Amino acid sequence: MSTIIVVCLATVAPAQVSPPRADKAARVVFAVYEGPRINVYAWRLGEAGPGAGELLISEEAGQHLSPTIRVRISPRGNLIAYKGLRPPTANGAMDNRLFVIDRRGQNRTLVAERVEDFFWAPDGDRILYSRRGPTPPSEERPLRPLGWEWRLLDVATREEEVIAREDDYYVSLEAWQGRHLIFDDHVGLVPYELDKRPRATDADPRSIQTVKAVYGIRRLSPSPSGRRALLVAEGSDHTTTLYDVNSEWRVERTRPVPHCTLSIPLWNNNEEVFYQKVPSPWDATLPEHCRRRPICRYSLATQTERVVLDESGPDGIYALQGLLPGHALLISSVSPGPVPQYTLQTRHLDGSRRDTLYTSDRRITFVGWLP
Repeated sequence: MSTIIVVCLATVAPAQVSPPRADKAARVVFAVYEGPRINVYAWRLGEAGPGAGELLISEEAGQHLSPTIRVRISPRGNLIAYKGLRPPTANGAMDNRLFVIDRRGQNRTLVAERVEDFFWAPDGDRILYSRRGPTPPSEERPLRPLGWEWRLLDVATREEEVIAREDDYYVSLEAWQGRHLIFDDHVGLVPYELDKRPRATDADPRSIQTVKAVYGIRRLSPSPSGRRALLVAEGSDHTTTLYDVNSEWRVERTRPVPHCTLSIPLWNNNEEVFYQKVPSPWDATLPEHCRRRPICRYSLATQTERVVLDESGPDGIYALQGLLPGHALLISSVSPGPVPQYTLQTRHLDGSRRDTLYTSDRRITFVGWLP
């Protein structure tokens, strides 16, 4: 699923596939590089000053030019998993250990090693993670790039099982609803059911497996109920298409969005999403409505779109980072000028009433919500 990736000394992975309930959350979790460390904070909404925040994770960044830390919150909000960050070994290998802590940043436990990426299961008890499996001899390597080996880990017992191997070609997990997972296999999106073979939907012309995208750029966002999803796919004709997908992972209807690309849709409820439009990197026309990078509110029931915030104001460049359903938008901004100033703020769902949470001279990246 998925898609907030920041490359500016500190990199935080995309928002997790199975997000925690945010309707009763009281704290927003974010990461910021504060050299020489990367710090992850939990900040209470509606409060300001040092007492409003709590430091959950602090990792030495070492001498990396682009240190990375990946953090994901369990669906129940009681545990936090993160991939550690420490100076590379003598041969340059990065730290790929996976830790779990409680929601106060305590009781750190090592649960896996050699981890590439990871996602919480919807039940909050297990973690699906990818790793590089045994490398085949060079004469046996296929021309097609291999995927990752995927393992399902029970956090409490440490028992795990392999659900996919490298020659299944699964490179990323895009969604997880119940027992159904959606993998990307370099070519398209593949529905997969736990304990069964991938579902045979290739023959169905409406299957999401038939959706093509330039450079494989697709973003899939399931609704809170799990009965539908929105798939964003970027085409070679400079048009992004928004696909409305049912619970059987089949396309019900489409909506073209020319000249722009869309951020991953954030669900306010089962009939309404928020997303941000940005200029397509392959379209030189740069229409005005995309150039302002508007944050939009879209009703699936009426198929109408309304701009709630754009860059015509004084705050500089906006980025939609998160949504507290029914309550607030979480937005980062960077002010123009020789020394950029980054601000994490909340806004009402109509874009009004700015409330600043945190400011820094480094980029701030949203992680998730905690109670």
